[in-house]
Parts: sequence; C-alpha cells; structure tokens
Amino acid sequence: MVQQEELVKIIEEEGLSAFEVLQTPKISDSTIVLKELSDIVRFCKMNDIRNLFYNYIYLDKDDYIIHDEIQEDIEKDIYKLIKKEIKEHNKRVETIDFTRPVMLKISTIFQNTLVCILESDYWHEEINLLTAEDMVDYLQENYEDVLEQKENERQEKLEQIKNELREYMLNDETFLICSNKSLRRNYAETLINNKKVKKYLEPFISEYSREVSITSLVMFVEVVWAEYRNRRY
Repeated sequence: MVQQEELVKIIEEEGLSAFEVLQTPKISDSTIVLKELSDIVRFCKMNDIRNLFYNYIYLDKDDYIIHDEIQEDIEKDIYKLIKKEIKEHNKRVETIDFTRPVMLKISTIFQNTLVCILESDYWHEEINLLTAEDMVDYLQENYEDVLEQKENERQEKLEQIKNELREYMLNDETFLICSNKSLRRNYAETLINNKKVKKYLEPFISEYSREVSITSLVMFVEVVWAEYRNRRY
C-alpha cells in the first residue's frame, strides 16, 4: 500500500490537490470504483477535477488487548486454564505496529457520484491477529474437552466420597436407630459438626455459599435410610 507522503507526492506531481479527511462518503450501488491510483488520477484529469480526498483506516489496538473487564467475565475454571495465554497474547499485541494501515480510500465527486479506489493490506490476518473477544472464544473452545474431562473427574470423585459416607453411616449405630425424619434430620446436623466426617461433606457444599447445604445432606441421609430399610425387609 502506498504510504501517505508518497501518495501526496504522486497526486501533486499530476497537478492535482490531495486532502486528507477523517472519513469519505460510504460506497453505494451508484459508486464508481476504479482499480488503481493511476486510474482515478487519469479520470480526474480527463474530467477537469482538481481535488482528491483520501483517508487511511487503521486498527485500534484497544480492540485487541484482553482487558481486565473482559477477563473478569470469563468463567473461573476456564480462566485458570487460559490466563497464561491471555498474558502472552496481550504481550504480543503490545509489540505490534498499529500505525500500519489496513485500508486506503481515495475518492472524488463527479456529477454527484462518488468515484473512488480502495487499497487494502490485511496484515493482521497474515500474522493471525485476533480481536480480544475472538481470542477469548478461541482459547475457551480449545479447552472445552479439558474442562469436560475435569468435570467428569470431579463428579466421579464426589460420587466416591458419597459412597464412603454411605458406608460410614451404615456402620454407625446412631444412624441405624433414626427411625423417623426428625431423628434423621438431627443426625444430618450432627454430621456437619462431626470432625471425623468432615472429609465426606464436600459433595454437599453449595457453590454459592461455600457451606454445607443441610437440605442436600438431609436428602442424602433419607436416600441411605431407604436403602438400609430395603435391606432389612
């Protein structure tokens, strides 16, 4: 892509004036899009047009940095897995030259019609540079299988702990005489304060309060009691 200083020099050497603008009119169905800079210069000279307008389009580095606000929205377990890669991505973005334009638009107006050329240099695609949001999506997708496996392993572990608690209860004489729901609820409450069974309570910890859910524990006690009763009769 022709650089600004060279662009202005080429246009002025052809006897035309070049004006840099913040933006040019949007391309529509009626826009005449020429192929090269030499084409629009020749078009201007043939139609006694003196002025050409140009603007360079750049990428915004801020769109590529994965800021704290974005990181805070990432699910905690996933973030633990990808935080190192996020740091590496941000470090890489800081080394990239965002003063290199991705597009140049040069235009003029002829009989109320926009005439222009477009030059592009999608250098960010060549280096596989992703926006912050696309990078986070990419990283999360890469770890979906890992997260699923970890969750399966976690569930297996919790189920094993429940089985150990079940065996403890079925060998506990105190539990075996809890013949009504009131007694079984009291028994569940004593489990929470029993240091010997603390290691068995992980499956019943609420992810919100981070404390043992008495409701979940009571339900488990009732299930084990039903199993015990069915064994007896």
